[in-house]
Amino acid sequence: MLYTKCGDVNGDLNITPADAQAIFEKYLAKSELPCDCSCNSRTASLFTQMRQSPNVNLIINDIQVNQSEEIFVPVIVDNPFNIKAYRFDLLFPSEILEFVGVERTELQKDFVQVDANKIVEGVLRVGGYRSTPIMDRSPRVLITLVFRVIGEAKGPNSFTIINAVDDIKNASEKNY
Repeated sequence: MLYTKCGDVNGDLNITPADAQAIFEKYLAKSELPCDCSCNSRTASLFTQMRQSPNVNLIINDIQVNQSEEIFVPVIVDNPFNIKAYRFDLLFPSEILEFVGVERTELQKDFVQVDANKIVEGVLRVGGYRSTPIMDRSPRVLITLVFRVIGEAKGPNSFTIINAVDDIKNASEKNY
């Protein structure tokens, strides 16, 4: 017997922004859920209709620090075509940085929901979803994460993206 989590509409045993997007579109009467209550997939699942373009990279580059010692970390997607939902975890040096919030970017103007939350020390869960796919292939800032300096750096600090799912699940990560 398959046990699923409430809200896991595609039956992959994870609740992700794509599940939220499917529920939201069902609420708006724009589409049906991609599975029935037993998590058997429907033939025209919206999870298989939209596919991520190959060779998508998530890039952390051009980190900025302002006078208040807030650090702005842009996460760039080099080919956002067909992205409707995304989630990833960001590893960050929590001994010197505290997560403050997110800044929406131009790319996210049509996103229904965008947010981030610290799930454990040093790990930030980031995600968002929209009802229509992004139709642009140009590299763009997907989201900007804001941190505050709370400690002193004792060596190189890095940010690492892990656990990418939904429409960026095959993305590679590059840091510069």
